[in-house]
Amino acid sequence: MRVLFVSQSFAPDPGSGAERVCADIAHGLALRGHAVDVLSLGDTGTAQRDGNLTVHRLAFAQSPRPGPGPLPLTRRRKLLWHVRNAHGGVSAEALDRLVAGLRPDVVCAHNASAFLPQLFRVCATRSLPLALHLHDYGLICPRTTMYRKGLNCASPCAGCRLLTAPWRRAAGAVGHVIAVSDFVARRYREQGLFPHASWSVVHNQDRGPLADFTPKTSGPFAFGFVGALTEVKGLPDLLAAFERLPKARANLVVAGRGEPALEARLALSDDVTWLGRVPPNRAYGRMDCLVLPSRWHEPQALVLTEGLRRGLRIIASDRGGNTEILRGRPPHLLYDPDVPGALARAMTAALADGPMRADPRGPAADPIDRVEAILASMLAGVPHA
Repeated sequence: MRVLFVSQSFAPDPGSGAERVCADIAHGLALRGHAVDVLSLGDTGTAQRDGNLTVHRLAFAQSPRPGPGPLPLTRRRKLLWHVRNAHGGVSAEALDRLVAGLRPDVVCAHNASAFLPQLFRVCATRSLPLALHLHDYGLICPRTTMYRKGLNCASPCAGCRLLTAPWRRAAGAVGHVIAVSDFVARRYREQGLFPHASWSVVHNQDRGPLADFTPKTSGPFAFGFVGALTEVKGLPDLLAAFERLPKARANLVVAGRGEPALEARLALSDDVTWLGRVPPNRAYGRMDCLVLPSRWHEPQALVLTEGLRRGLRIIASDRGGNTEILRGRPPHLLYDPDVPGALARAMTAALADGPMRADPRGPAADPIDRVEAILASMLAGVPHA
């Protein structure tokens, strides 16, 4: 197959878990002999080899380009940015020329809102099979989280529906939707999106290197957090719960960057080790128990699969896709973040048990196998279960 992956960020650009998953699948298919190209944002007309695939770039029509962090704009300028992006962040003509030149058999879009709705229209006009790999709620909520003012949104607000309307109108071009969790699939289907598409759930898998990972074997029991330092990720909840534990018996290790107020709080803390942004194995090698205290409905956190693969015990909020991976898998613990003291009680229980290695198996199905089969079935015109 000739496969074109579309992702608004791609190496060497900074990216999040979604971009890592896209890169893993793209490189994996290339290793299996498929001809793989990637389309991302950058200077129009540039192309570079990245191992066994080629990355092509199209210019984004405004500044700044979307990335893994929040937009560095005022509230008003951010709204204007989203309005412009809703009607297309790239040139339709340039996109069509590039697709015509690459001649893919099938297109697989990941985090690609900057290319919409033009990508949908180009695929429809050229009768190209299009798979859409959903990593978050970005096509129904420009914030991508469906979380606002400390609460999860039950449905998109009027503003979100308005900003995503151009994408919805062109979404009939999508033939197959891949969601990273059942929860994400349900959220989109509840909103009536992609009613004529086939659907699959493909859980994320960590495929990062383990050669430089050394499990922690000594010292006080250590809880750990890896990710963006934000309220939506639940870091304030974790800090509050940790303060309730006996300090002589436990440490807290935090890896990541984020909100300036939380960074300042960590920098001044004598009880928390803040590593900043470091390679994952450096962080995981300093903890006994990984905590995912997310307030929002995590689609399916890649950090969760990283912790599982390294044999760490995990405490996670019962939000979004977390439950699909951890429910019924002792010694991992799920808790309700809306119940006062629930996280502190779970951490106290883990502390009482002491260090233990957990079953390192993550999601069983190989995402590369699943996506390869889905794309092949689309090309053959055969529905994929």
